[in-house]
Amino acid sequence: MNPPLTNLQVTSRTPGLYNIESLIAFTGRRFNYPQPQLLNNHKKTLSIYLIAALFLFAGVNHFTQPALFLKAMPPWLPWHLPLVHISGVFEILGAIGMLVTKTRPYAAYGLVLLLIAVFPANLHMALNPNTFPAIPVALLYGRLPLQLVLIAWVYRTGKAN
Repeated sequence: MNPPLTNLQVTSRTPGLYNIESLIAFTGRRFNYPQPQLLNNHKKTLSIYLIAALFLFAGVNHFTQPALFLKAMPPWLPWHLPLVHISGVFEILGAIGMLVTKTRPYAAYGLVLLLIAVFPANLHMALNPNTFPAIPVALLYGRLPLQLVLIAWVYRTGKAN
């Protein structure tokens, strides 16, 4: 610990302002404020776990409750049940990939592509609300812009540091 100085050393070129080292030397201690990068790391870690949980839950639901996903499939797409299972597998793989640092960017890109690929199903749901009477129409339409937010969130969280 540095001994406290009796005179504050002004090393800033702007009159009236002191640099941080002068203030530290004057007070004789450092202030332990949370570092912004540390807070950002906590936010990113939380985002990683939330995304992984969301896609793991959704992926498993493709196998445990396929009827909902089958109703969401646009009629012009072939092989409804295999596509529901394939998207469930990729959601589970993406969730696991987001948890591994080396695979996170690739998993994020894969999940972004998957979110783009399933957008027609969300659009089909919004355009055919009578098929989903238990879901409010506003929620069906609200999912469309939410998909863009989800894409941006996954992309940003998956970017390499």
